[in-house]
Order: sequence, then structure tokens, then C-alpha cells
Amino acid sequence: MGRVLLIAFRNVMSSRLRTLLLGGAIAFVTMLLVFMMGLSGGVQETILRSATTLSTGDVNVSGYYKTSPSSARPVVTDVAAVEAVVRETLPEATHMVRRLSGDFDRVISASGSLQNALIGVEANEEKKFREVLSILEGDLADLAEPGTALIFKRQAEELEVKVGDALVLTGTTARGVHNTADVRVVAIADDMGILSAFETFVDAGTVRKLYQLKEGTGGTLMIYLPDRKDAPAAAEKLRAALEAKDYALMTPEAKPFWQKKSTVEREDWTGQRLDVTTWRDEVANLLPIVDGLDVVSALLVFILMGIILAGIIIALSMSIRRRTQEIGTLRAIGMGRGSVLWMVVFEAAILALIGATVGAVLGAVVVGALSGHVEPPNEAVKIFLLSDTLVLKVQAAALVRAVFTIAVVTSIAALLPAMKATRIQPVAAMQSANG
Repeated sequence: MGRVLLIAFRNVMSSRLRTLLLGGAIAFVTMLLVFMMGLSGGVQETILRSATTLSTGDVNVSGYYKTSPSSARPVVTDVAAVEAVVRETLPEATHMVRRLSGDFDRVISASGSLQNALIGVEANEEKKFREVLSILEGDLADLAEPGTALIFKRQAEELEVKVGDALVLTGTTARGVHNTADVRVVAIADDMGILSAFETFVDAGTVRKLYQLKEGTGGTLMIYLPDRKDAPAAAEKLRAALEAKDYALMTPEAKPFWQKKSTVEREDWTGQRLDVTTWRDEVANLLPIVDGLDVVSALLVFILMGIILAGIIIALSMSIRRRTQEIGTLRAIGMGRGSVLWMVVFEAAILALIGATVGAVLGAVVVGALSGHVEPPNEAVKIFLLSDTLVLKVQAAALVRAVFTIAVVTSIAALLPAMKATRIQPVAAMQSANG
């Protein structure tokens, strides 16, 4: 088998034009595949980075409190007791963040207004804010002061405000009382895709006063784990622990917490119910973007790969026809049909490995060069990509899988011309030489 592999390698190296054309085509398809994987991986990474900074932990505990069957508020009435259960159940958690959840209410400036989710934060707890947010103006530490707000670049442009300017927040309390609060913009952060367009962060004390929430009342506990992959198991463990403490739980549902309010208000119950979710639940409405990119990538690569495989089959068939004397001679000196078949398959595999490896390397270089340095042409594309710049990310393991997959598929495609080669008889060498 080693001798057959050596013959196949020499055949590939001697047919330079064929190797260049087919290898180049395979390299192009591989490079395109790597780029599309990088785009899909970049969007998924952006979703995770944005969501786990702005909206969700790896695991979350939130809840609704209903004073009547048709009225629900996104609060946890005794958040300290719930937090104690979380710490006891998930001691491996790296850190925990407490948020106060407001409704989608008005943020008003002297020049305009927005309807955003008002979220109360304890600035000293927001480790992810400090690590991930890019502050364009102001100081994030000032968000610890009463009556302060953090907004994002696009919000600041629409409201026509800068650091130090005043905003008015509106809200409706559980009793239906309309209330307002004055805040001062202390920081403006760079946008983080679609998620940052609809969230305004305010010091927790102001949100508590705006909605007239009692001390000890919370909104969401965002729990971060050493490994995000453990989130589903941790969520199940936490649900069991809360049920053991006689907490009423909402039915698990793969949708963001804020989208559940309309469903909760139609259900016939009152009091407190907790909701335990994972990061995947909270970004469920964004994951179709990644799935859509994967489908487009697969379809595009499938079409191009089909064209390349057809070219390989035709090229190998023509090559075998031209090499009738050579293959007949090999058969005459003792090479069996099986060895001939493997020789042709090895030629295709070597060609694919060379082309795919070159394509993977070029693709990785392109991904590295473009990531974070190319701005999408319009706002719609920015929203779709969840970023103001093109973010690409591809893992080394994905590159290896791409090369391996293309090599295997190409080798399988080579079976048809290889089987034709096995039917060449030794006498064909003499006939070819005489004719």
C-alpha cells in the first residue's frame, strides 16, 4: 500500500497543470467554507458576548409577581433568600449579578425620546461591564451614584445628548401610578448590536424609586459558571433546589424572560413564581440568525463543492483515458485491480489535501485580517451581524474538520473513475503502444 501511495503522489506531482487547476478550485472552496464558518462563529460569539454582558448570565433566576391574575410585575419579592439557595446549590459559580427589571418605558431628552427597557444595576457588581463595554465618553464608575444612567452610542445620537446631560424616565408602578425620575448621563458606551439598542442602564436605586419597589425586592440574578456548557445541568439542579424550598416555578420555556409577560398575564394564578433560564433561552430569538448563516453557508458550499467534484470526476476520467498504457503496464507487471483503484483514490485524496490545506490557511489569514477591521455598509447589516464591525472567528479544530471533510468527499467522488481504471486490461498497454 505504501508503494501505491508513492506512485499516486508522483502522479499528482507530475501532472502540474491538473494539480494547479483542481487544487486551486478546491483551495477556493475551502477558503470560502472557512470564511463562512468564521462569519457564523463571529456572529455567535458576538451574540454571546453581548447577551452575557447586557441581558443574561449563564443561568438566570427571575420571576413574576401577580397581585391579580391579569397583572404581572417582573420582580422577585425576597431576592436575598433566593440568592442564598443559588449560592448553596451552585458553589462553583464564579460570580453573580443582581439586576432590577423595569418595563419598556420612555427615556426622554430635550430633543427626543426612546422606548427602552429600563434596567437597574449595581455598578460595583458589574464585572462584565468593566471587561467588555467600550466606554466612549464618561466613567462607568459614576454609575454607582444615585440618579445616573449609562446609554449607548446610537441612543445618544437619537436623543442628542452627551455626558452630563439630563434625561427623564417614565414608568408605571404596580398600582398603576405613572411616575417619573430624573437621571444624568454619566457614560456612553459603544454599541453592541441589536441588544444595546433597546436597553438603558440606570442605578438600581433610581429604578427602585421609579417603580416604587420595596427594599429586598429584586429582578434577576445572573449567575456565571466556569464553563458555559454546564448551564443546562446547573439550571436543572437549581430548579430542583428551589422546588425543594417550596418556591413555585414557571414552566421552562426557550424564550427571553421579557417575552413571557403576556403569557403570564393570561394565566390564572397570583403571588410569586420564579423562572430559571439559561443563556440559550434568553437569546433564543437571536439564534435563528446563526442558523440562517449556517444554512446559507452549507448551501453555497454544497453547490460549489458539487461543481468541483464534477470537475474532479471528469478530470480523473480523462487522465485515466490518457494513461491507459501506463495503467495497463502496471497491471502487466503485477498490480492488482484493488491497487489500481487505491492509486486513483490516493491521487484524488492527495490533491484534495494539498488544495484544502492551502485554502484553509488562506481562509484563516483572510478571517484574521478582516475581523474587526471592516465596517458593514449600512445599519441593517450591522443589526443583522449584531456588531458595528465585521466579526469573524474560526477555531483551529474547525479548520482541521474542513480539510478532512473535503478530502474524504473528494476521495469518495474519485471512486467512479477509479473503478473504470480497474477495468483496464494488461493487453491495453500493448495495444496503446502499437496503435
